[in-house]
This record gives sequence, structure tokens and C-alpha cells, in this order.
Amino acid sequence: MKKQYTLTFNQYSPVSVDRSYLFTQYEAISNFIKSNCRSEQHNLILQPIKRNSEVDFWSEDESDYTPINELDANQRTELLKQYNASMFEMEKFAKELMNGEGADDFKWGTILLKVFDSNSHILLSDGKKFKLIWGWQFMNKSIYALPLAEFSHLLPPEFLPDDMKPTEPAIQEEVNEPPVIMVVPDNNVPSDIEAANDGKDEELKSDPVAENPKKKRPIIPPTSNGFTQFLDGMERFGKKYWWLLLILLILLLLFLFRACNGKKDLSASEMDPKEMNKIYHEIMPPNPRERVRPINPGDIIDDDGSKSKVVGNVLNIALKNKTADFQHFSVDLKNAFPGNDYQIVYFDKETRRLQFEFPMAERQGMKEKIKQTLSNYDMLIWDEAVFNSMKTFNDPSFQDNQKIMPWKVINVPQAWDITTGDTSVIIAIIDDGFDLKHIEFKNRVYKPYNVINDTKKVSFDSNHKHGTHVAGIVGAAGNNGIGITGVAPQCRIMPIQASGPHEGFYMTDVVDGILYAIKNNADVINLSLGKMFTDDILNLSIDGQQNLINQHGKDEADFWNELFQMAEDNKVTIVIAAGNQDVIVGMDPMQRSDKVIKIAACNNSKQKADFSNYFKTLSNNGSCLSAPGVSIFSTLPNNQYDYMDGTSMASPMVAGVVGLMKSANKNLTNKQIMRILFDTGFNTANQKIGPLIQADKAVKKAKLMQ
Repeated sequence: MKKQYTLTFNQYSPVSVDRSYLFTQYEAISNFIKSNCRSEQHNLILQPIKRNSEVDFWSEDESDYTPINELDANQRTELLKQYNASMFEMEKFAKELMNGEGADDFKWGTILLKVFDSNSHILLSDGKKFKLIWGWQFMNKSIYALPLAEFSHLLPPEFLPDDMKPTEPAIQEEVNEPPVIMVVPDNNVPSDIEAANDGKDEELKSDPVAENPKKKRPIIPPTSNGFTQFLDGMERFGKKYWWLLLILLILLLLFLFRACNGKKDLSASEMDPKEMNKIYHEIMPPNPRERVRPINPGDIIDDDGSKSKVVGNVLNIALKNKTADFQHFSVDLKNAFPGNDYQIVYFDKETRRLQFEFPMAERQGMKEKIKQTLSNYDMLIWDEAVFNSMKTFNDPSFQDNQKIMPWKVINVPQAWDITTGDTSVIIAIIDDGFDLKHIEFKNRVYKPYNVINDTKKVSFDSNHKHGTHVAGIVGAAGNNGIGITGVAPQCRIMPIQASGPHEGFYMTDVVDGILYAIKNNADVINLSLGKMFTDDILNLSIDGQQNLINQHGKDEADFWNELFQMAEDNKVTIVIAAGNQDVIVGMDPMQRSDKVIKIAACNNSKQKADFSNYFKTLSNNGSCLSAPGVSIFSTLPNNQYDYMDGTSMASPMVAGVVGLMKSANKNLTNKQIMRILFDTGFNTANQKIGPLIQADKAVKKAKLMQ
């Protein structure tokens, strides 16, 4: 095999079939072609192999293939003829399959039509034969297509329309006409013809055919009855008043169209309520806040606009107007996009949000299409983001005296002189998984929840130990003689698992986790997670990053801000990790709200951690802070401990301190908490990470405000 071409994955839109990318089905497609088509078609499509954000195309032979525009004009013309003939043949075969009676005929016909669609090709050649880059929307049909007449000589005769099939010379036969028999009537006895034409001599005299015997007389049927006379009359009327008949036909077609489609033209608010309610329950998932099916990891793509990873065939849609009818909107959305390729796969009435699934090939422009089609609704539309837990691992080569150092940097031991927390204060941790049997969590857990399977059973494995580490920083038990002590050892933790068997999180599961925490009386929520960005973001200047923030994610940011307002209304404080890619905080729309506390990371020398994201400007309300995030020693599954780095470790430090503050003064508002943390923080040399929190001063001031 030999690599012939490399395509950047997001350079063009991939073609989809059966809710997956067409190119991922190469093996099955290739085997089908080799089993059912002529040998000339067997190796036309190159094998695509995806690696990171690129796709390589490989040939089975070792020839060198280049785009045909690099060939001379004569070679290019001949190859295009071969190409068009081959595509014509495969299209005919595909359409025959679609009309076949086999169980899979229609499916394979549909697939082949997409594989051999000229809009989905880049044509390569070695000068003699051609190969196809396929499976993406290149829109090259106008470049490659030739008129049938230019390549018809390469097709079998049975493939051609009748007017293009070769014909044999016509053989003329001698026609023997019957003799004309003259009948001479008796002059004294009127013939039947004369009787029939009595009184019409004048008409016969003016008959143009009679005057000009060379003209052929119209054929007149031998007999005539009322029905044929009616038809003759209709024919004459039609010739004279054809325009009137055309108008009547148009009116009839309009009437039939409206009769057949009248229901579709009705908005949900105009429908009969019973009919509307029936349609609503048919199109919606069985239960709220429950996906119809798990997200296919193969549908995760790199979004070139936002430089982040998203689910490519799903959009989140939320109604901004709180008085808008969610049922009406759902029905109108589905009516606007009928067919099984468009589905509502998730909904949540509380946030007036649903997820809309569509063919991957239609991703480009889908947001605007929905907004224009349903312009009477004020809505937010954004991608389903993929989050990760912002983690990096460190080799555990530190001495024991370093295990407590991060706690000392922010004066946690001094804060314990005021309070070590209160069991009535609940700190929720939304993360990948938890080992609740760890000795540090004994009698410390409150209302655990697994978002993925809607149960109380949270779990962990080798890929899901991040949450256990974060939970230990927040609230590992004190005075048990082993391990560590969390920042708020007397507060209880609410572990919320928002990740399935794969690594990473989906935005919807994080939202559901936040809603669960709010409804179950959490006081603090820690989010040591954030959006996954592509490596392209590292190449952007600060101005380039800011432009990206200004241009992308506005609807998503508005949704997060509204959700965070709901948390604030319920006296819940949310703490978020700033991220680990050394870029501006706010690239992730979740971080743009000033209703949450955003935490950058520093080292034990109070310097910015190399990996930490940073603040371009500090918010006046005190929502931009920092905490230790380097060499943080904490719990791991199976009663183990280890060091980790990351803003994921800095965030639970602050969440724990907020827990201590609320233990000292339960009546603090979020605005007061942020202001206290900001005002009592240590001003580091690097203002880009915000003040470094000082736990003792913050807890003391909180207590004084009782």
C-alpha cells in the first residue's frame, strides 16, 4: 500500500450515512463492490485512515497518483471520459439496487450513490488510470462532469437512452396500394352520398381540399355518435381557450397541494390541542433529561471555528423567553425538519432546552437555518461541547514535607483554628468517577449521583480516578491517622459522576449534574473540567484568542450564565478550573460568566504555573482568583495517594475554602464571598492569575460579617 493524499479532517464536511461517517465504512463498501461490480470498479476508491485531525488516503498498488489538474489537457480529457463513464455505470447500478427486492438492496443502493457522487470526489491519476478521494463534500461535480455524448462510446449499448443507441439502416419495402374502384351512379337515381350532401354544394365548392386535390383530407371516422361529437367539441374548445384551461389546472393543483399539506402549514399554536399534544409525545424522548441513545464517539469532531471538540451532528437549542411554550416550539421544530434523519434526542423543560440531531453532512449552516425557519422564537443555539478533566500527572518523587505545602501557601491550617467545616455544608463535585470506599470518605458522602445511568451508584476505573483526587482535596477526613486532610474536613461531599465508559464529559451531562446539585441542597459546586480545545489554539496570539472569544460561543455563554443565575438564586456557589493550555480564560464559554469563581493555578512559590490559563483582565467583582495547582498530594482509588498538577487541583482548594466560609457564616451571598476572597487575597507578581486566596483571612472576615 502507498499513501497518496492527506486531507485535513475539518477542511470539508464529511458525508454521513446511517448516522455515521461514510468513510468509516470503507471495508464493507470495498468488499461489496468487489463482490458485485465489474473488476474495473474494484479499486477506484482509496482507503481512508484517520489520524488525529487528518485523514490519509492509501492505494493498494505502488503507483504515484496526483490530482488530474496536474496532467496535460489531453490526458485530463481522456481520464474525465473514463471517470464519467464509470460514474454513470455505478449510478445506474445503485438505482437498480434501490428498486431491488433484497433485504439490503435499498441500503446498499443509497450508500453507493453517496460513494460515487461526483460532488464527493477529488480525482487522482497516474496518467493512465484514476483513483478517488471520496466521502467529503468537495462540490466538484461542475468541474468533473461531461455531457453524455462525450463518453457514451465507452458505455455498453444497453446503458444508453434509445435516441443514442446505434441503429441499423432502414430497409424500404415496396407498398402495393389497392386499386381505386370508380363507381358511376345512375344519373336518374340520387346516390346515398348525394342525398347526404343535399343542399351543401356551396360548401363543397369552397372546400380547400376539393380545390386543391394535392392536400390530404382529414381522416373521418366511419361513424359518429354523441360521445365522439362531445370529444370533438372539447378539442375545439381547448384549442380556442387553452389559457383558461391552464388557469383552472393551476388552481386545481394549488387546492390539492393545500389539502395534502395543510396540516404541515399549521403552527403548533394553530393546531387542535389534542392533535398537538399527540404529536409532541410522538417526537419527544420517553423521559426528560435522558438521551435517546449514547453519543457515538465517532461523531466527535474538531470545530474549526471555535478550535474545540464538539459532537458534530447534535445542537443544543434553548428558548430565551421564559413564557414561550416549550411544547409548541418542539412540535414546530420537528414539523420544520420532517423525516427520520432529524430527531429530538434529549429535552429538559426546566432549562427549556432540547438537543436536535441531524445528518452530519448538513452541519454547515444548520444553526442559521433553524433560526431563520423558526424566526418567531427567540432561541439560543450552540454545539454539544466535549469537556475533559484538565489533568496532568506528576511523577511522585516529592518528600513528605511537600504534601502539606500547598495548604500552607494559602494558610489553611490557620483557617482551621476558626472552623474545620460543618456537616450541614454540602460541597458537590462533578467529575469523572469516585471510589467511595476510600477510607478518607468514610461517613463523609451525601447523596451521590451518576448522571449517565440515573442512579446513586458511582464508580471508577483506571481512566476515571480524577474525581477521587479532587474529592480528597475538598474534604478528605481529618484526624484518622493516615493520608491527608482535605481543606474542609468536616463538610460533606456530594460526588456526581458525569462521565461514562469513555474519557471526557459531554456538556449536557455536566448541566444535568449542576441541576441535580442545586435541587439536592448543595452549597458549593466544584467543576474541575472544561472544554477540550484543539492544538491549533496554541498558535493563536492573544489578539487572535480574543477575536475567537468575541466571535464564537455567544449563545452557549448566555445559556451558562442563565444556569449560573439559577444556582445563585438558590444560594449555590460554583467554582470552576481555569484550564491548562496557557491561553486566555474565557475561550471556554462556560468561563465567561461573572457569576462563578474562576481559578488559575500557581506553584508553591506563588508563581503562575506554566500550564495555567490566565486572565487577560481581572473582573471587578472578584471572580478571578488563583490557588496552588502544582504537586498536589491527594486520594486515589483503592486507598492510594499520589501527586497531580492542574487547575483541576487548584479549583477544589477554593471550593473547600468557600465551604469553610459558609460553615462560619451560612448567610453569605455569592457576591460577598467573591469580594471577600478577592480583597483578602495575596497579590502575586503576576496579575494575570488574580489574587492568591488566603483561607484564614477569608474565613475570619466571613465570620465577622454574621
